[in-house]
Amino acid sequence: VVVLFCGKYLRVYCGANTSLLTAYYCSERGSDQAQAYLAAQSNIAISGLTEAELISALSKKVRARDIAAGDARKIAALALRENIILRC
Repeated sequence: VVVLFCGKYLRVYCGANTSLLTAYYCSERGSDQAQAYLAAQSNIAISGLTEAELISALSKKVRARDIAAGDARKIAALALRENIILRC
């Protein structure tokens, strides 16, 4: 849980970590649960570090030949522009 002060209000967000986001965007064990969990959340927040870690996880998947480089770029672009994610 992430609590942010927005103007004069406190807002509560679900904090998403790298493992959750990787499973959400890549087909792997736990993907169904990650997608269901994030779909059920109304406010999601990730840190800048989590964004960097997601890019690193995608690069690792490319090196292991789990995904193609082009697919990793598409996933990264999608993850960074998703409207459901509030960067804090």
